[in-house]
Amino acid sequence: MLPIPTTFPAANTHRVVLFHGDRTGTDFERVEDLAADAACAAREAVEALQDLPYDLFKPIQTNLARVAEWVRQRHVLSDDFRACCQDLLRDLARIEPDDTQPPGRSTTPCAASATP
Repeated sequence: MLPIPTTFPAANTHRVVLFHGDRTGTDFERVEDLAADAACAAREAVEALQDLPYDLFKPIQTNLARVAEWVRQRHVLSDDFRACCQDLLRDLARIEPDDTQPPGRSTTPCAASATP
């Protein structure tokens, strides 16, 4: 939807002015922003994975340290970084979803209310 033009009187004539909002550029024009977003997301992921319980953290510790080093150097667009991330994702895939729940908690929200 186009914004409504605004008119400004100037003597006996009127000038019509149309204001355009910010235009989003192509991905090529925004490559710096995309790279900064990638680095930020990678940093947040590394921090979140470091908060895992020790028994879950220990098997991924080596690959996570490699990924963390690439993130620290801000080399998140390299093929080596991608390979490190793929190794880390394979390690994470081996973790069972139930393993991440604290003891005594159910993975389904309705399980607690289903007890007779």
